[in-house]
Amino acid sequence: MTWLGNKRRTWLAISAAACAALGTTATPAYAAPTIVDLGTLPGGSYSTAFAINDAGAAVGWSDAADGRTHAVRWFPPGRIVDLGTLPGGGSSMAFAVNNAGVVVGQANAANGDLHAVRWDSQGVISDLEALPGHARSMAIEINQAGEIIGRSAVNVRSNSQGVRWDSSGQITDLGYESRAYAINDAGLAAGDSSSGEPVIWDRKGRITKVEHGGGLASANAGINEAGMVAGVVGLSDGTFHAVRWNRHGDLTDLDSLSERSNCMAVGINNAGTVAGTADAEIAARHAVRWDRHGKITDLETLGGNPGPYPPSSQATAINDAGIVIGSATTNSGTNAVRWDRHGRITDLGTLGGNSSSAYAINATGVVVGVSNIDDSISHAVLWRSPRP
Repeated sequence: MTWLGNKRRTWLAISAAACAALGTTATPAYAAPTIVDLGTLPGGSYSTAFAINDAGAAVGWSDAADGRTHAVRWFPPGRIVDLGTLPGGGSSMAFAVNNAGVVVGQANAANGDLHAVRWDSQGVISDLEALPGHARSMAIEINQAGEIIGRSAVNVRSNSQGVRWDSSGQITDLGYESRAYAINDAGLAAGDSSSGEPVIWDRKGRITKVEHGGGLASANAGINEAGMVAGVVGLSDGTFHAVRWNRHGDLTDLDSLSERSNCMAVGINNAGTVAGTADAEIAARHAVRWDRHGKITDLETLGGNPGPYPPSSQATAINDAGIVIGSATTNSGTNAVRWDRHGRITDLGTLGGNSSSAYAINATGVVVGVSNIDDSISHAVLWRSPRP
């Protein structure tokens, strides 16, 4: 499955390449977290948990005995269920799940094209239609009302454009070469237009554009229930800044760690708190958090690094309690971490390998991601951290 456009993986890769910060040694704020190996489908050797709902159901993918990738759902305390593929298709992936247990993602059709799909709470798959004349599509996010955003394209070589499916599966075109990244429970979708302007669409597809003084802009971090969006804009001096805007199009430039510092937002919660990553010095990056007033907090690192560079870290998500998750360098690799609302760091650990990654956190603080076991095997994992 090559045409993923997976938003969180893409943004993390951009963030890791472009954002940096200075690290500090820290004392963990929590006792050792419990790590749960979520395993694979029978005969598989790798799996990844990519999203989790507030009931603790996680979704992602695993290889099967035939070597193909299948979308899966894990029910607490880790029972794996194969969500299957479209009739005649061979592979699938799950990207998001709502609190009703409805899952969205992408699967191969019988002709090999990749289609947006939805699995209901019982695991029954539905093929979501693409735009007229389009052969490929992908569903990337779902809200609690069952509304879905994603992309549609004519073929593998053409540019995709943003689309929305309502709870019945009816598709709406969001505009040529637009991109939708996030949707809230009120049905407001955030993304950018074909010209790179950050935009918000309402349920009827009406668009609000955000004025800014830079170049490329992308609503790549999410939207909260108040319609506040976090993202990034490119500035005329060649730097890029994390920004936050509201449903009316009013934009706020968020603080950086130093002059001309690049920074990027990766998540926003319902209090308006934003998580991201920022530059502090050459070859160093650091996870950061902005409060609702835009004040930046430089989050801690684990104090280690396997190479010649300063310790580094990056954020990947934030929940409504203000807990941020991400990764930080150690002396042997990179480990998944979490920062409490005071900014104190906890190493989430691995399954025995030298690296792990945290991708999502739910309202109760349960984290999911992936961990290496050895050089050839990696498994989806779930972390639970006791309170101090």
